[in-house]
Amino acid sequence: MKREPVIILGVPIDRLTMDQTVERIFHLVGCYTHDGRPRLVCTVNADFLANTLSWNLRKSSHPELQRILRRADLATADGMPLVWASRLLGPALSERVTGADLVPRIASEAAGRGRSIYLLGGNPGAAEKAAGRLEQANPGLKIAGWDSPFVHVRGTKLPESYENDSGIVGRINESRADILLIAFGNPKQEIWFERNRDRLKVPVSIGVGGTFDFIAGSVHRAPLWMQNAGMEWLWRLSRDPARLWKRYLIDLLKIGALLWPSVLFHQRARATAPHGYLRKCKNEIVSRHGSTESREFLHIVLPGVLDAGSAERIQALVPRKPAAHLILDFSEVGFTDSAGLGFLLNIILLMDASAFGVFFAGLSEDMRKNLKYNRLYDLVSHREYRDIDDALHALDEAIGTPPPLYELEKNGNKIILRLSGELRVSSVPHDLIRILVSHEDKTECEVDLSGLRFIDSAGIVFLFHLKQALEEKGKSCFLKGAGGDVAQMLKVADARALL
Repeated sequence: MKREPVIILGVPIDRLTMDQTVERIFHLVGCYTHDGRPRLVCTVNADFLANTLSWNLRKSSHPELQRILRRADLATADGMPLVWASRLLGPALSERVTGADLVPRIASEAAGRGRSIYLLGGNPGAAEKAAGRLEQANPGLKIAGWDSPFVHVRGTKLPESYENDSGIVGRINESRADILLIAFGNPKQEIWFERNRDRLKVPVSIGVGGTFDFIAGSVHRAPLWMQNAGMEWLWRLSRDPARLWKRYLIDLLKIGALLWPSVLFHQRARATAPHGYLRKCKNEIVSRHGSTESREFLHIVLPGVLDAGSAERIQALVPRKPAAHLILDFSEVGFTDSAGLGFLLNIILLMDASAFGVFFAGLSEDMRKNLKYNRLYDLVSHREYRDIDDALHALDEAIGTPPPLYELEKNGNKIILRLSGELRVSSVPHDLIRILVSHEDKTECEVDLSGLRFIDSAGIVFLFHLKQALEEKGKSCFLKGAGGDVAQMLKVADARALL
């Protein structure tokens, strides 16, 4: 099943009803049998967006969370504000699909299909009580287990919490659960999943926030009419004003201020676009295969309108397992909506997961503004070219193998470690600590982060372990050169005291 998301401030949201969402989740459970890849489902609300957004159009306030949400296997709209926003940016989302509504539906369907679920997180006692109520409401439901650990994703306790994850993951894996419900709240639940993705043996994990409290009955939901009117936030605020007023106020102001530029740009583009020209170009998609001196490529000239309809036809031209580089030519594009942007994100993620690159040629200034307002330009800017000739030239000069993650340089009694690319859970060089510690004649280690584009929580824990191991051997260790998303992640993780 291919995804057809819309983009709302850089985050893809799937256009699915509740029934379609439940069916998709169990389809993903079945996919695990074939590829063994754990998958993540996010129930996205306005707080998720507020946590990822900064006032700078080209930066994120939480790069790790933004990356996780972009790469999630399924994302639902957990709140009416996202549904309302979608109506202003392109094709509307079918309906809101909240975690509180989704979990009972999953439990019911799991009982009928013989699937099991594991409840992780929530307030003390909430997971166990929620499990009992779900079993009572769904005869035959298999509850694989529950656990309510307190985990950390920032601060000085991050390394200890990261180490403790192995016990939690072990218990979950031993339960052989089909679906893991994670109720740590955003962004903790998404970060916890990502840092343990390679260790988990559960087909599908779903971040469900405070859902266990609702099911257990310790927190009551708003009346149905308030839920349908999109006023559930007001009900929650009235029940816990001391804790929630600041969060809701910040979310409202921030999302409103950052959403309107993209809405106004979209509405202006619709009103001023040369509709006759766009109608003429709408169905004209040109694709051709070609090759340079050493590389094959697929060149697609995008149509005048890049929307849900044209995106589906374009995506059919791109193999699910790419066998060549891809050049997308925007020279004819006059209008793009949120579904068209969702298509672009799908293509970028597809190509990034392959051995081939994607190149963007002929972007107009309006297209750049569109990408910036909708928080996707950071994915495009480093692979954007003036025209097809420049893109082909860049393709010829593309380096076949990426640079190494690290390089070592000896300088007197100092050893310099230069990191480059991305330092994340799946690429952490665990043998590097042993290598650096083994240099008995070196009393100082300088870690140069200037070549690093991205670091996640697992990468930060690695730096802590590296520094700790060196200092235990009487060697000094200091970091320098962190910038961009790396500096922001060190700030978000509160890693100053740690490192």
